[in-house]
Amino acid sequence: MKNLLNRLIDLSQLCPDKQAVIFKKEQLTYLELCEKIAGMASLLREEGIAARDRVCFSAVSKPEMVVAYMAIQACGAIAVFIDKNGTPENIAAVYEDAGAKLLLTDKPMKEYAGRCRIRSLREMYRQADTWRQDIITDKDSALQEIRIEPAAEDVAELLFTTGTTGKPKGVILTYRSVFHILSNTIEGIGIDRDDCLLLPLPLNHSFALRVLRAVLYQGATVVLQNGFTFAKEVENNVTGFGCNALAAVPASYEVMKSQMQDAFVRVLGGMRFIEFSAGSLSIRQRKEITELLPKVRIHNTWGSSESGGVFFVLYPMWRTIL
Repeated sequence: MKNLLNRLIDLSQLCPDKQAVIFKKEQLTYLELCEKIAGMASLLREEGIAARDRVCFSAVSKPEMVVAYMAIQACGAIAVFIDKNGTPENIAAVYEDAGAKLLLTDKPMKEYAGRCRIRSLREMYRQADTWRQDIITDKDSALQEIRIEPAAEDVAELLFTTGTTGKPKGVILTYRSVFHILSNTIEGIGIDRDDCLLLPLPLNHSFALRVLRAVLYQGATVVLQNGFTFAKEVENNVTGFGCNALAAVPASYEVMKSQMQDAFVRVLGGMRFIEFSAGSLSIRQRKEITELLPKVRIHNTWGSSESGGVFFVLYPMWRTIL
């Protein structure tokens, strides 16, 4: 069954020096990303993680999230995404509901230490880098050893709701589901291997995960950002890293337009595409954004945690209707 981890290993050989994941000053090439995955997978095995175990981890918008996600699957285990802003109570509830064996987080969880087996995600990531630099003697063999051969219906991931309206609810995703979700996104949006996409969204959410998987599978570059609170950070990342694509929610459009003001068109007008999801652009927003950014493809997508994006709309087509 085709899967993201094996594809990353292939890319580490096909384009080892290409940027895969960027966060502020930290930039990982595809080779560096896979070496870190191999290092963290080794550390997870030392923690007793084996096939079909469930491992929870904080979905922080940083490279360590991507490394942990793939390292868990490299062990044959099941990745369970945790909202980085979740309360300790909700995190512990997800841990127990998932039947997890380990929790990787740096969130204060002292009161739940007796209920959850906790390790520092940040420290594991640091140790993985040390392992990569000091222990790997045959890099090619080390990377080939983390290849996986899952069956199509093997469980790959568990996604949980945030729990803001009640107890968090889990969704089971198989390797077949994950592959079709990322394939739909690549085809529906038209992601190209030369794209550099800015992703300022929470990585425990199905929309952000769908985009992250698709960008990396295609061999493009993803720039991580911790939310849309400050539009200046969007501007800095777009101009600093040459981002030509953006994933956003409709509310973030209003934030960017308000904060950027006259710089809005200058910063985003050169984008190849912007994808809005997790909500619908209003009729006013559709008209406004296509007028302000006439050369940018504007997509609005719909789906669910279970299915990923299944409905892709290209909004310039609406000009003749609206």
